Formats: sequence, structure tokens, C-alpha cells
Amino acid sequence: MKTKLKALFFPCQENAYRPVLLGSDFLYYFGIFLLILKLAVLPFFLVLPKTVYFAQLTKNSLIELTNKTREKFNLPKLKENPILDQAAYLKAKDMFEKNYFSHYSPQGTSPWYWFKAVGYRFQSAGENLAIGFLDSEEVHQAWLNSSSHRANILNPNYQEIGLAVVKGKFEGNETFLVVQLFATPQPTPTIRPPTIAKEKKKFPEITPKETVKIETSTLVAQEAGISTSEEAGISTPTEILPKPEVLVKEKSNPFVLDLFGFLSLNYYRILEKIIYGVLIFVLSLLSLTLIFDVFVYHPLEIQYKDIVFKTGSFLLLLVVLIFLDKIAILQTIPHSFRIF
Repeated sequence: MKTKLKALFFPCQENAYRPVLLGSDFLYYFGIFLLILKLAVLPFFLVLPKTVYFAQLTKNSLIELTNKTREKFNLPKLKENPILDQAAYLKAKDMFEKNYFSHYSPQGTSPWYWFKAVGYRFQSAGENLAIGFLDSEEVHQAWLNSSSHRANILNPNYQEIGLAVVKGKFEGNETFLVVQLFATPQPTPTIRPPTIAKEKKKFPEITPKETVKIETSTLVAQEAGISTSEEAGISTPTEILPKPEVLVKEKSNPFVLDLFGFLSLNYYRILEKIIYGVLIFVLSLLSLTLIFDVFVYHPLEIQYKDIVFKTGSFLLLLVVLIFLDKIAILQTIPHSFRIF
């Protein structure tokens, strides 16, 4: 058994220094198999946006990707705040209703208006927008490639995040819109009760025919108030603020949700690790074979040119598969993807 495995993978006397793996057609079929695995989930990205799982998966993935990116730069994770989720949802709904894709509405409504609408007071805040996407990593990568969006994601001052993925009609087409909000909440003011210094009471001496007049004093505690320059300059339209809506999550099958989450995020990551591993192994095996061929079996002469050609073609295919990542595959699908 050991001899067979040795002859299969390594150059030795038993295989005339020609590893069976490199001399057979196995690498050819294995390369085709890896290519099929790369392209097999292409229909999945076309079907996923039409399911009830897309919005939830995209939201969870974008929060996860944002925090992973921040961790790479030694920044603290952002905590999801349901109130910010509500503000993001109201902003997305307003964009669909008024058919615009911008930080400011045609009526001049600022992004910070929606923070006030849900009663969220902030020290600093930011907003990222995207529309017409097929995958969360496509959105996140596009934001990272933009200096202003990247600055929001990597802002060390932000502490909380809110996100909404909403489906609607924009410019006559049904699509998905994502609103990502960042913020640092204002600290809650602490009102300390005034301290009263106790004084020793002095009792007057009692003298005949003298009236003692005792005066009482009233202590007034001033109410503490905190104002921030960030919110001081925010102008909001003179319209009634919308009442917060209860976000109802659509019922979904946990197993299907986990499966779709794996195909959307982890499938390509695992496949790429496999491809890298195969590339390193086959490249090492080819190098070892050439060393034995040139310096041991056929001194200073390459006799196994067929092996070099087969293995070289396979390695070239692996390199192509590495560059053919998920983002590159998604770009082959026609869709109107934009960020703002």
C-alpha cells in the first residue's frame, strides 16, 4: 500500500521518477471539476434575490463583514441597535416612495432627519447606500473601494450600527435597497443632587424682651442640559415625524436560511482554500519531479516534457480559478448596481 501511494504521488524508482498522478489524465478531469464547482452556484445568485431569505441574509452578512473589516484594523466591533435599524428602514422606504437614491431627498430631507424621527440622539453619524446588488460581499467590497464609504466603515468614533434591506420599485424596476447607518449615541446626562454643607447651629443667648427671628433659605437645583454641535446644525422639514413602525420579520426555515448563508458566504471561501492547497501541492510535486528528472534520472536533461506540459496547464487553470472569484463572477451577470 505504501509503495503504491509512493508511486502515485512522488518520483521514485518504482515509477521511474514519473509520479502516476502527474502522468495520468486525472489532473485534467480534476481541473474541470473545480471549474464546475466555481460556476455551479451562479444560478443560486440569480434565484436568491427572489426568495424571502435575501434581505435577512444580506443584512446579517453586511454587519458581519463590517465588523470583520474593523477587526483587521484593530477597531472595536459595532453593536447593532434596533432603533438605528428602524431609522434605516424609514429612509429606505422614503427613497422608494419618492423615487430617489441619494443621501438627501428631493425635498431637502437630510439623512439625520431619520435619526430624529426614531428619537435617536447622536454625537456623530454616517450613512452608506447601495441599490441593485446581488450579493452582500459585492456591496461591501464596493464600499471599501470608495474612500468616503470606507471612512464610514473604519471610523473609530462609531459605536453602533443599523441596517435595513428593503425591496421595492425604483425607476420602474423591482430591486433591493440597503441603508447602512453608523452612529455614536449622546451620553445620557447625569443630574447630581446638590450637596448641602451642614453648618453647626448657633443658639442665640436668651435675653429678656428680645425676639429671635429665624430665617429659612431655599436651595434651587439647576437642570443639567447637554447639547452637541453635531445635531445643532441639523435642519429638518416642517412635517410631522413618521411614527416608528414595527419591523416584522418574514417567517423562514432555519435550515434553508443556514444553507443559503453557507452558499452565499462560506462556499467560495472554502473552495478557494482548496484551490490554493491543490496549487501548492501540485507545484511542489512538479518541482520535485523536475529535480529528480534533471539531476538524478536524466542528468542535466528534461525528459518528462509531457508531464511539464500537463501539469503546467493544470497550474495555469488553478491560477485562473483563483482570479475568478465571486465578485468577478457576479460582474458577468447584468444588473444595475450602484452605491452612494
